[in-house]
Amino acid sequence: MARLMPRARYFEMYQSASVLARDGDFVAAGG
Repeated sequence: MARLMPRARYFEMYQSASVLARDGDFVAAGG
């Protein structure tokens, strides 16, 4: 179980970065 903790944390950070990047692209496109 302890081994899954870092992976879940990494996934959470990845999700956040993905959403921020998508928002950035949206703004860059003039949205």
